[in-house]
Amino acid sequence: MKTTIKYVPEFTVVGRLGQGKSEEGPQWILPLWDQANAQYGMVEDIVIKGESGAPKGMWGIMGHPDKFLGRWDNEGLYLAGCEIEADGEAPEGWTKWTVPAQTYLVADVTQTAYGEVFGEVIEQYMPKHGLHMVGAAHEHYPEPGNPQRVELYFPIAENYVFCQSCGMPLTENEHLGTEEDGDVNYDYCQYCYQNGSFTGNQTMEEMVELCLQYGGDSGMFEDKEEARKAMLGWFPTLKRWKNGN
Repeated sequence: MKTTIKYVPEFTVVGRLGQGKSEEGPQWILPLWDQANAQYGMVEDIVIKGESGAPKGMWGIMGHPDKFLGRWDNEGLYLAGCEIEADGEAPEGWTKWTVPAQTYLVADVTQTAYGEVFGEVIEQYMPKHGLHMVGAAHEHYPEPGNPQRVELYFPIAENYVFCQSCGMPLTENEHLGTEEDGDVNYDYCQYCYQNGSFTGNQTMEEMVELCLQYGGDSGMFEDKEEARKAMLGWFPTLKRWKNGN
């Protein structure tokens, strides 16, 4: 099973919405896709398209009847549809949902391996790496017209995941630190943590100055003193520095 970490900015989906028992998902979800596909012409003008003219983002967005985008329990909601511009209006009979910016753990699967991979991610991979879901999982179909390939998006953080040493946003796998056995580490970036150890023995204050130097050279900070003050307030909340290390 291959997983990647991915930051996704806020996006909007219009689709056909349904509700049903979790254990009966395929029985009530597949008809939603049939409806959405059959009546695609109703939303075609507002759907974001790729270079081929096909929908750029096809999503199965999950949620809970009592909490927007909440995890399923005995029942769940499912929105089968396509990504649109935020100001697009949903036609009658269609529902529009805006998904906030989140960081996801993404697993690329086939329909035949769907259940096995879903369970493995939730029950084994995430606990092993200290991750937990902050909402319902979503389905992304990267190949329009091919429902057999699915990307499962498991939300692990609202907005960004930050390195717990330097505060760098971790938005893709290349940013992640590594353990001694080569496994990824979701707490720290590759610049701070490699092969199971920190790459330097800086104090927190020295790390702040290092970040200011890097950020200043890249033009990230307009006001260095304000940035320093903000970091000195934030860094003590990060895992590496929380206990005064």
